[in-house]
Amino acid sequence: MWTGIDYLGEGVPGSGAGVIDRCGFPKDGYYFYQSQWATNPMVHIWPSWTWPGHEGQTLTVYAYANCDSVQLFVNDKPYANKGVYKYPTPGMSDSYGHFGARGFGGRRGGPGGAPVATSDMHLSWDVTYEPGTLKAVGYIGGQPVATDVIYTTGGPTSLEMQVDKNTANADGRDVIHAVIRLLDAQGHLVTGTPAAGNPMVHFSVTGPGRIIGVDNGSMSTDEGFKSDQRSTAYGMCLAILQTTREPGKIRLTARAEGFKEVSQEIEARPGAPLATLP
Repeated sequence: MWTGIDYLGEGVPGSGAGVIDRCGFPKDGYYFYQSQWATNPMVHIWPSWTWPGHEGQTLTVYAYANCDSVQLFVNDKPYANKGVYKYPTPGMSDSYGHFGARGFGGRRGGPGGAPVATSDMHLSWDVTYEPGTLKAVGYIGGQPVATDVIYTTGGPTSLEMQVDKNTANADGRDVIHAVIRLLDAQGHLVTGTPAAGNPMVHFSVTGPGRIIGVDNGSMSTDEGFKSDQRSTAYGMCLAILQTTREPGKIRLTARAEGFKEVSQEIEARPGAPLATLP
């Protein structure tokens, strides 16, 4: 893989080949590696299930999974339960780009041990699109062990702020990641339909902290990273805060036109003194 995460440079503006974008937001390909390496049961389906104007048309749905089999449901209507191949010897061998002989044994799935349905490390179904709920259920030994659900979304009606921690060290170095998400009236993430747009989110801070960077993970924007505002991409953007050496309460607020503002409070606590740098 080249590379694990998107990065700047080596071209303009950089490489979007990663399975994680610059913000650390997973792409669909991220879950392929989970399906090959994770020990906990998982299933992931894509793409979006919001396709206005495509009602009644046939769309292809894909899934990654490390289960024996996966069954797809559209508004609780079942589609085929398909089994998953597991390569006994995955990856390259001998030299770069060389793939030695590999057996295609391993897992079988489906009711009654039905034959496996794929040999290319993912599953797919051709289904009739209808708005609502798309759900995949993964089975091991005939028992449901993993579920993934995506929804048809409306336009965004609210902002949500998620921070990766509510306490931080008041040492002038600790950082807090704050993710802004666009939600529809049902509380589902709106990932990028024409109704969503890409609203500009403005950030402000009170207390002993400062914004040191903003991003949305998109490789197609020239917005600055050292700013107090950022547009959303795929329904999200990121602000990174840094503490000062003063303890106290930091409050980060996010505003966007047409939305109610949201905020989070982080407590900066005194920490062990840092060594003095030369």
